[in-house]
Amino acid sequence: MKKTTSYFDHHVHLFIDGRACDSVEPVATIIASLSSKGISGCSDMGSKNALGLMMKRSEVLFFSAGKALCKKGGYGDFLGLEVDGIEDIERAVRWNVHRGADFIKVINSGIVTGNPNRPVSEGGFSREELRVIVQEAANFGKVVRCHANSEVSIKDAVLSGVSTIEHGFFISEECLYLMAERGVIWIPTIYALKAYSLSVTDTDKRRYLDSIINAHMQSVYRGNRIGVTIKAGSDSGARGIPHGEAFIEELRLLRSSGLTVNDVLRASTMDGKEEDPQ
Repeated sequence: MKKTTSYFDHHVHLFIDGRACDSVEPVATIIASLSSKGISGCSDMGSKNALGLMMKRSEVLFFSAGKALCKKGGYGDFLGLEVDGIEDIERAVRWNVHRGADFIKVINSGIVTGNPNRPVSEGGFSREELRVIVQEAANFGKVVRCHANSEVSIKDAVLSGVSTIEHGFFISEECLYLMAERGVIWIPTIYALKAYSLSVTDTDKRRYLDSIINAHMQSVYRGNRIGVTIKAGSDSGARGIPHGEAFIEELRLLRSSGLTVNDVLRASTMDGKEEDPQ
């Protein structure tokens, strides 16, 4: 009997087309969409209501960040907890740990804007603050997964000891080598920006976004060649990024980046222990 592939989406949100699920009931739609594409497990990357912590017994295996940590006044407050200062950070990490979070999610930059004069929006922590987050998480046996775009944000996160870089647009070759040396996993979420580009009607803006996507895909190829572990994550739940379908598109883009079929399978499937490969 032929074995069915069991996919794992390493970056999802319990949102539907950009709107947060406010209870367990609408998540049934998400679970059905994931299951329809053979996705048996996923990483929930945080929400303000920490709904992912309630999904541990669903038919899809959920690993959850609970509430993501973002810098007060910066990008990401809709994904969890705004923090300001060391005591706030430690309290937020403990809040997640004591409620069963599987890992800590930190938002160390804004998002890609499509504006060449301000490529990434505001957000993120100092390297000292990041180290406090990583150390406090480690005190409870938890790793830190990090949303980061821009060379500086990514480098600070890697040097602070995070386990993964989520998104990673504008990554430098130096950062790729640092990630390979330190065993930092990269979830590049290519399709998330591709979907945004497809929705843009301004020709110049779309051309600029497509240039970022092409450079990102080239970095994925280089990173894979030098030993960075690449994992597939869709960023589904954001506007225009449907669960299940976006994951399949992400796999196509990873393949188009130059990864082999076996590389893509390693990036997208669960291991034998059914553990989130952090």
